[in-house]
Amino acid sequence: MEITTLRLPPGLKEDLEEEAEDNDMSLSEYVRVILRARERIQQENTNDYGNRIRKLEERVDELEMLIEKAKTRSRKNTEDSDPEDVISWVREEQPVSRSEIISEWYPDDAPINENTWWENRVRPHLEERGGEFTRNVGWELH
Repeated sequence: MEITTLRLPPGLKEDLEEEAEDNDMSLSEYVRVILRARERIQQENTNDYGNRIRKLEERVDELEMLIEKAKTRSRKNTEDSDPEDVISWVREEQPVSRSEIISEWYPDDAPINENTWWENRVRPHLEERGGEFTRNVGWELH
């Protein structure tokens, strides 16, 4: 062990002496115990930061999902979805099934049922843009 001198602010030495006495230790023993405990304290702080970061990352993921859901709702809540937007989405997400297109784009307040919407407004645009349907795969644009 190496001998060293510590300079302590006024009052701290007395506080440490009292704490050491309460724990039935000499001041030197008590200071050594405190210094050894600093590794454990630093480890706890490191773990705490890791937990905080992990929780923040989880929260960011939740918020991203909520934003994506809000975007979907805003797409679906338009009375008549623009077929070009649907085509762009299919191009990005391909291959997609008819049911995926309907669940993603069929407007909640559409004045027509989803089959009519599909047959009259979406499918013809897909086919015009070179969209092909493959059974058990879905729609793809070439």
